[in-house]
Amino acid sequence: MKTMQELLRTAVSRSGTRVAFMEPVGDGDMVSLTYNDLLKQALGFAGALQEKGIQKGDRLLIWSVSRIDWIVAFLGAMLIGAVVVPLDINSKEDFLSKIEQSTEAKFLITSQNQYGGLKQSHAPLIDIDTLPQSTMDMAALPEIFADDLAEIVFTSGTTGQPKGVMLSHYNIMRVWFWYHKPFNFFSMGLSGKSDDKRKRNNGISCIVSRNSSHFSSGMCSLARCISALAGTFTFL
Repeated sequence: MKTMQELLRTAVSRSGTRVAFMEPVGDGDMVSLTYNDLLKQALGFAGALQEKGIQKGDRLLIWSVSRIDWIVAFLGAMLIGAVVVPLDINSKEDFLSKIEQSTEAKFLITSQNQYGGLKQSHAPLIDIDTLPQSTMDMAALPEIFADDLAEIVFTSGTTGQPKGVMLSHYNIMRVWFWYHKPFNFFSMGLSGKSDDKRKRNNGISCIVSRNSSHFSSGMCSLARCISALAGTFTFL
């Protein structure tokens, strides 16, 4: 298993009805999303991206706090082979502009409120508060390979031009394999090994907090995404 698509579908097949993510909302309430619903929403967003003409390799910027919708947007993009460029929510507009220009981003995924505060012209908005949903054209899906580009993570650019780190699907899987190695992250088949005890524990949810620190330009949200898909409990 070497792509995000494979990881998502394996997680759903093993833990479909279990809660994948929980997110605190106002007044102490909590919203949750099962693995089945996660796949459904990711497929729906992927279909909407197809309708917008997004193709394999196209860049999409995500400029948002950590939230379930961030993860849905990320996975939807992965399903059609798009490349996600995550930005820290605290990024300044001039930095945003530089990244847009260097990546030739097709859309900016953020909130209407965040987008409305921008003073310059930017890529078209996809409102993360109301992610569009549509039926995905399965026949039009490209084949995704382990070495296909999945994400570009940029440095802050405080000392010069921002530099992007290219991450393939397999790069992302390997990074989080080492991060979660003490928890036997590859128990879902990523390493070709099995662990019956870990398999029984798959599906424990991951809590997504909008108030947590946003390190490495969106890697915080990605960490939670991988953690939950691998069935690893994460304290946030």
